[in-house]
Amino acid sequence: MLYDSLKNVISNLHPPKRQEVEEILNNHVVKQTSFSNELYLCEKCYRIYERFNVNIDYDEDKSYVTEYECNKCGELLTGISEESIPSIPCANCGKKALAFHQTLLWD
Repeated sequence: MLYDSLKNVISNLHPPKRQEVEEILNNHVVKQTSFSNELYLCEKCYRIYERFNVNIDYDEDKSYVTEYECNKCGELLTGISEESIPSIPCANCGKKALAFHQTLLWD
């Protein structure tokens, strides 16, 4: 139920990104928002990250999408799907040996 509103989960964003989103929410006409935890890949060093993704359509024709950089090399991260994980090389050895195991945590 916490995820019913962007304002309820805005604390999931890193402070600089949170400030960007708050500025839009407080000072613009917001038409639509969507947000979720997503997987991201650094295509340079193959590190995988989970980040909080926010999309906002606002004013007449403007949009905001969170962008993230790799903690290791600074490359812009690309969104990926869980299905693509087995085709991603290991960040340590470079072999395509990643395995994906989905778990369910329900509280």
